[in-house]
Amino acid sequence: MIKKMMLSTLIFSLVIGNIFLWTFVVKTYNDKTTSGASSEPENKTVSSKIKEDNDSVNEAESENKTVSSEIKEDSDSVNESESGYLYSLNEKEIEEAIQEGVNTEDYHHPYELYKHKSAGNIGELNYSAEINTPYHRIARHASTTYFNEDYIITKEEAKKILDYKELSFIVNFREGTARVFGVKLIQNGKTITPASVLNDERNGNFKLLTLNVSDLNLDEKAYLKVFDKGNEEQQYVEYLIDFKQYK
Repeated sequence: MIKKMMLSTLIFSLVIGNIFLWTFVVKTYNDKTTSGASSEPENKTVSSKIKEDNDSVNEAESENKTVSSEIKEDSDSVNESESGYLYSLNEKEIEEAIQEGVNTEDYHHPYELYKHKSAGNIGELNYSAEINTPYHRIARHASTTYFNEDYIITKEEAKKILDYKELSFIVNFREGTARVFGVKLIQNGKTITPASVLNDERNGNFKLLTLNVSDLNLDEKAYLKVFDKGNEEQQYVEYLIDFKQYK
């Protein structure tokens, strides 16, 4: 009798244990399933955020490349414009201009214009005219500085006086008569409007005629006319300008 009771108790315990075991397994499975289901939307949200950030970075990089490309194109346009200019100078040519100025106390003869024709006796007072190219400008400045101050200018100092947008001409006079005469540049029968005309206020020995390069055709010849303001038709000198003859 006692053995039967013990056996029944053992069977009952095993049944109860299995019930608890299965309950635990089912609960654990459900918890994992629920947890997995709830984390899936979260993972999708994170992935979506990462994608949006990457898209923003790509857009920013794309915009940056566009801006960089535009800046490069603008820079190339400027360089192309300067390199295509007849009188543009490279580093070596700037050095050569400085050295030529240092070697020549009165640097202007290579840039004197040829007298094409004249009328009257104006030539007695207007004795020469020069084209003031960037190379010439540096050489003159280097010469003046060296012989007056015993100082040789640097390339950096020379570059500061370069101007590829304007081209000037120096017209020389005797006896301080610069104000009495007018000057103008003629190309293809048309008078080119100057950017400025300046007189030597100290001694009256020269006039400086400056023109915008954009108004000139450097592939074609032109004439610089110096004339008596009171009698242009009978008192004048015309200088022939062949732009390609000068550097």
